[in-house]
Formats: sequence, C-alpha cells, structure tokens
Amino acid sequence: VGTLDNGLTWYTRSNGLPGQSVTMRLVIRAGGLQDSPHGAGTAHFLEHMMFNGTEQFPGNELDATLRSIGAEIGPDFNAYTTDSETVYQITVPDEGDNVDVAFDVLAQWASAATLDPAEVAAEVGVVREEERSSAETGEGKVNAAFDQAYFLGTPWQGVDVLGTPDAIAATTPEALR
Repeated sequence: VGTLDNGLTWYTRSNGLPGQSVTMRLVIRAGGLQDSPHGAGTAHFLEHMMFNGTEQFPGNELDATLRSIGAEIGPDFNAYTTDSETVYQITVPDEGDNVDVAFDVLAQWASAATLDPAEVAAEVGVVREEERSSAETGEGKVNAAFDQAYFLGTPWQGVDVLGTPDAIAATTPEALR
C-alpha cells in the first residue's frame, strides 16, 4: 500500500492462482450521493461515457485496444457506480505491454474523457433502458423498497444512482464535466 504525491492511494496483492493475469481497479470516491441534485445520475452516466471515448482512445478504440490484448468487455473490463463510489476494473494477461496499456486506460478514465455531444446523446437511451429495467423488475422494486426503508433519515435517503428518466434525458456534456 502506498500513496503517490497527488494523493492517489495504490494497493498491490499477489495471487498465484490462477496467475498469468493482472487486475487493476480505479476507485473514484464519487457516486450517487455526490450528484447534485440527488437523482441526476451524473456519476453513473459519466461511468458509461468512459467507454465512449477518451483523448488517447477516441470512439470505440478503447474496446478494440483492450480486445487486441485479450480483454473482453464484461468479464475483463467493466465499471459500476454506487452511492459513494465509481469503480473501473481491467484484467489483462500478464505479458508484453498489456499492463502498460491497462495503466494508460485507467489514466484516461481518470482524466481524459472526451464527452462528445453525439456520444452523450446516443448514451441517453442506454442509460435510460438500464434505469427502466431496474425500476420495472421485481428485483429492482425490492431493492428500491429496501433502500427507502433502510436509508430513511440518512444522507442516502432519496439517492438514485441511476438517475430519474427526466434527469437522464437532460444530461449534457457540460453537466458531466
């Protein structure tokens, strides 16, 4: 465990089984609780946008680059947003320049999103479908009821990580920045 001059904390852990791969995570202590106003879903929407272009990996180049080194979206690179954090994860084979490429991706996710207006507009439908699916499934309804009861009277009361349909539809690159 260590801390860089910029305050970034790093951790390493060796795991020989199964071995032959390196997993990295970028944890950003910002989630639904930091959205203003609550229900905007900004942190979650921004998480989605990291896969739609950065300065070094414009458009879909991120996906193509990671696939070229043996990583597949879903099991090997993905992200999630909670009330209090957004986490990006990459697992790559431990060979060649793969680890350097993965570090480049994490650095881009941390600081170089392009947030192209056309990409933001296109992602509205994807994020809205995720919100709709969560709101309309049995599991989603149970989770919402639990959150309502569990977080009553706390700072987490009313936090909607996915965002409301109106907030998602109104998302702009400027709001994400």
